[in-house]
Amino acid sequence: FVLHTLQLLSDSLPVSSPSPPHPQINKDGIPSQEELCSTQFTVSLLRLIITHYHATLSHYPQFFEIMSGSVLCNLTLLLFHEQVNALIFNDIMAIFVIVAEHLQAHFKKELELFFEKVVFHFLGSISAYRSINRFVMERSLLEMLYELLSRDGAVEEYFRNYDCDPYSLNVMSILFSIVVVASRADQ
Repeated sequence: FVLHTLQLLSDSLPVSSPSPPHPQINKDGIPSQEELCSTQFTVSLLRLIITHYHATLSHYPQFFEIMSGSVLCNLTLLLFHEQVNALIFNDIMAIFVIVAEHLQAHFKKELELFFEKVVFHFLGSISAYRSINRFVMERSLLEMLYELLSRDGAVEEYFRNYDCDPYSLNVMSILFSIVVVASRADQ
């Protein structure tokens, strides 16, 4: 039942793309209130299922197909194209924390895409003049990074799994470069 529900939720996620415009998105690229409510409900249920059942679901190959095939990529694209509000953003961050902490070995490429399209994109454009919604998202992202990297051996683990792999992004090097540039910009 849970796998079937996960598949249905996956199918109901909006597929975000810059063009052609989604019928529920206005000319400024902002989703309608109806679309945001629908996305919020879907993402909240996904968070609930993944948070509470990831250990059980990880025994079923179909779980990995669903997560890899559409869920994680669509969530990443929603964030990249900024088609979410702060509540949806926080739920998606919680999903990626669970995936990174408990299922990293199965979703290495999806996490790499998340770092490239979301983490680096948001960190590279943090500024003081954004809206409160953007500020909440940036804070949530920084809290998620702190949670992921404060575990014992986490920095080393990410370095070994990404930076030392010639076929992967240098996640830690890029992350530290962004932090250095951001810290110098404040001086």
